[in-house]
Amino acid sequence: MKKIFCAILLCFCYASLSCQTIIKMEENNGIYKIPCLVNGARMKFIFDTGATSVSMSSQMANYLLENDYISKEDIISSGKSSIADGTIIDHVIINLRDVEISGLHLSNVEAVVLDSQNAPLLLGQSAIQKLGRIEIDGNVLKILDNDKLDENQIGQLFADAFNALDNGLYTKAKECFEQLYLLGQLSDYGKYEYARACMRCKDFATAYNVVNEIKDLDYFDKEKINIYFLYGWVYEYNDKDDDAISYYRKAFDFPSATYEDKAGYVSSIAFIYEKNKDYQNANKNYQMAIYCYGLANNVDDKYILDDCFGRLKKSQKSYRNDDVDYCVFKYIETAYDAGIYSNKDYLYSMCLLAKNRNTYAIKLCNKAQIDFDGFLSGY
Repeated sequence: MKKIFCAILLCFCYASLSCQTIIKMEENNGIYKIPCLVNGARMKFIFDTGATSVSMSSQMANYLLENDYISKEDIISSGKSSIADGTIIDHVIINLRDVEISGLHLSNVEAVVLDSQNAPLLLGQSAIQKLGRIEIDGNVLKILDNDKLDENQIGQLFADAFNALDNGLYTKAKECFEQLYLLGQLSDYGKYEYARACMRCKDFATAYNVVNEIKDLDYFDKEKINIYFLYGWVYEYNDKDDDAISYYRKAFDFPSATYEDKAGYVSSIAFIYEKNKDYQNANKNYQMAIYCYGLANNVDDKYILDDCFGRLKKSQKSYRNDDVDYCVFKYIETAYDAGIYSNKDYLYSMCLLAKNRNTYAIKLCNKAQIDFDGFLSGY
């Protein structure tokens, strides 16, 4: 809890609160969807101010019924409805005991179940009116004059966000940070954590926009937070390769970066060069990563290579892990692509890695239908 409390203090901008809830809706071809929990069931409704009621297909209602999100007691009545093309179809009216929208709970919302498999999930006026005054700005929905969101709940959102991060619940963390961001409650450190959660959720575009709002990089230097790795990661996944390499190099030079961290940074640089078919620079950076893995364990790069090729004595300690194995595999592969290794040397090295249980080399040999034991027996 102490860790979470300190993080909240770093993130929380004590701006004046306007007692409003801000929700970012998902937009697709001009249609806006809003995430909701219906009696605990996670759903996404089309936000439709022109619809008179909440509606759903019979298929969706059956799903809720079969999974105990609603019961037969929630069925109110039946009748007929006119759908968009003017067709009259049968319907059933059900009661949704609790519809949660971004922490706001709407009780006893009536919904129309249409006897159509193609009926969309619509959040109409029977629910929207319960929200109170609203404003819509593009895909941002503002629920105004809401007395359910106060400073304590803002603090709880921060606590929920960091608890979610600690437990690897990145989608939940992202949702909490997103609401705090839209409320203007995130400091530069808060935006840093929000961007990290976005990257974990593969929302690369949002992460890019958020990190570019961070102003005080000196703060991160003083607090020994290597923000340059985040910049490299974000820029790489937004296809800005030159900037990504530049930031990864800054991360490499960061004073508190460990040798294992450095190995990861130059491996990322190597991957970008490899992606762009600059195999010579890719190979040099994979080699540097192997060197860093050696420094991390107080051995040299030759020791790491001997370890992966099965050349250590029984008395010598192995430092292999998946990251090391991958790096050595890519080092050999890019050496071949760069023309440093002949075809014979490449095959021998890959077969030797495979024989010593390098999973990446094994997959390559299997894909190429190479019997690595048989190949090596010829040497």
